[in-house]
Amino acid sequence: MLPILAQVRLEQQRLENQRIISQYTFEKLQETIATSSPTNSYTIEHLINKPVTISIQQQNDDLLEGCADWTNERKIKQSICFYGVPKP
Repeated sequence: MLPILAQVRLEQQRLENQRIISQYTFEKLQETIATSSPTNSYTIEHLINKPVTISIQQQNDDLLEGCADWTNERKIKQSICFYGVPKP
């Protein structure tokens, strides 16, 4: 395989995993808002075959933060966060 093709495939996988993690984190934040569930933090292994830590925290009275942390294919730690307003 050509080196440039290997790099392109690695980036495709990295972006695909980032999309999967982003979507999962957003959905979990929406579930927490819809059900008024307590905030929590946990690690899942099955999402991209690597550990991903999901945390949903109350920032203040009117803001929830849902974040995901993981190590990507290039061995770089990544984090992504979404914010939402809980139901009154």
